[in-house]
Amino acid sequence: MNGAGERAGNYTVVVARPRYHNWVRTEVQVDADECHVIPIKLRAELQEISR
Repeated sequence: MNGAGERAGNYTVVVARPRYHNWVRTEVQVDADECHVIPIKLRAELQEISR
């Protein structure tokens, strides 16, 4: 998954799927070096909505 290409900053990440609770992380910091942003990894574990 790609985000906002080559823009360092502070982000909110939302993963949404039908029949699952949204997964939300706020204040995800993406930093940059002299040339590019530094990639980060996140792991979203979605919880199914019980019927």
